[in-house]
Amino acid sequence: MSGVGVRCTCGRVMQPNALAGLGTFRCGCGAGVKLTGLPRADPYHCTVYLGGSVCNGPKNPADITCEPCAVKIARNALTNPDTADQLAAHLERAEFLDARRLEREALFEKHRVEAQESRDRGPRRDRARRAAVVYYCRIRDGVIKIGTTSQLYVRMDSFRVADADVLAAEPGSFPLENLRHKQFAHLRISEDVKREDYRLDKQLQSHIDMLVATYGQPFDLVEALLTEQQDLAETAR
Repeated sequence: MSGVGVRCTCGRVMQPNALAGLGTFRCGCGAGVKLTGLPRADPYHCTVYLGGSVCNGPKNPADITCEPCAVKIARNALTNPDTADQLAAHLERAEFLDARRLEREALFEKHRVEAQESRDRGPRRDRARRAAVVYYCRIRDGVIKIGTTSQLYVRMDSFRVADADVLAAEPGSFPLENLRHKQFAHLRISEDVKREDYRLDKQLQSHIDMLVATYGQPFDLVEALLTEQQDLAETAR
């Protein structure tokens, strides 16, 4: 029976009960089970001995018991009044974690929809047109990425961020980007100069606010630059 682990429904790992015989396990909450032989080669069948017979019911491969056996173990645990509160607290925490998971899934779906709406916004998504800018993008709370691109829409799509997370942009390319990296070098999160992540503080926030006041919203700036390029091209004709 070496290598076999049994987890009780109260969340604790059961310990071997040598006095009750080989393959018998008991939990501190009072629940007990008996395994028959070595774990089956088929991971989809239960190996628990309850009620005088072995269970051959199907189970999730990640679990040691099938659902009916797990219910029986839970009922056995609840026969001891001292374990009722423990099991109730365990189930309450499971419900809390499940609620948190649903919240995260809802938030992810919201960001996905926003990104899709941004991609479907219309003619500004002409990916063949290019306008070089240095951008300031929030990749997570309190962390700003300072980079350069000639296709801001494509770059932000690759980051999977919403338009609202692109805080500012200014006309320019790699020389201006290098200048900004030196300007805010004291805020760089990693010592690796290839990383472009910077801690957002009052100085960087003030710089971002100044860019928005000067050039407007980043995507509006890109559209203005693209329009200017088109006008110059038509004039040259």
